[in-house]
Amino acid sequence: MEIGKAYVDFVKKHSNYYKAMIYFENNDCSAVPFRGIRENYLKENNPLKYSEQTIIQGIADGSIRSDIPPIIMAQILWAQMTGVLQFIATKQKILEFSGVKAEDILISQYEIAKNGIMNKD
Repeated sequence: MEIGKAYVDFVKKHSNYYKAMIYFENNDCSAVPFRGIRENYLKENNPLKYSEQTIIQGIADGSIRSDIPPIIMAQILWAQMTGVLQFIATKQKILEFSGVKAEDILISQYEIAKNGIMNKD
């Protein structure tokens, strides 16, 4: 959960950088000259690697369920959090219109993720 919270903190502190990341992730950047640099950086500093290692530790200590491969669980959690953060970052009007606070969505996402990976045996 701490990795997810760090991700949220980054988005809050650096919202313009995050919006740029969303843009480049959602558009074809194959012609961008720095694409190779970005790919090499992500291979060496892949945030999913840290999530996967944490999940493996949780499986070993019995706190995280073991029926889903750790790399798949890490990717699912990353995708869920990214989707929620993108929604919050880009759909402020929808949140305002519905009277929902971004913080409440984040708290609920943490609970959904925590309960989804928890070992209930």
